[in-house]
Amino acid sequence: MKKSSVIFGSLVLLMLFGPACSKKNDSKPSWNITKATDVGSGGTTTYSLSYNSDGKIATLLSTSGSNTTSKVFTYSGNVILVATSGSDQSTDSIVLNGDGLIESVLSRSGSYKTVTNYTYSGTQLQKIV
Repeated sequence: MKKSSVIFGSLVLLMLFGPACSKKNDSKPSWNITKATDVGSGGTTTYSLSYNSDGKIATLLSTSGSNTTSKVFTYSGNVILVATSGSDQSTDSIVLNGDGLIESVLSRSGSYKTVTNYTYSGTQLQKIV
C-alpha cells in the first residue's frame, strides 16, 4: 500500500504542477490525463481523474479491488483543499507560494495532523521539513 501512496502522490503532484510550474502561467493545459493504472505485485490500482472548467483536477478516484477512494479538490486563492472519502478519510490543505509552488501541506486524518513545509531557492526545491 505504501508504494501505491507514493505513486498516487506523484500522480497528483504531476497533475497539479506538471502542466504549469508557475502560477504566473494561467493558461490551461493542452492535455489532461483521465485514467492511469498501476499494476504491481500487490494488485492493480486504477486512477480516474476529472477536471473543472479551469482545467484543474476536480476529482480523483482510485480503485483497488473492491476499495474505492475519492478525492475532491477545491481551489481558493493560493489554497487547495483536498477532501478524501473512503477507507482513508482525511482533509489536506496545500498552500502555494507566490510562484505557484507548494509552500506547505497540512494533512488531517482523524485527530492526527501533519505539517510539511517546502523551502526553495528561486524555483529549485531546497528542503522539505
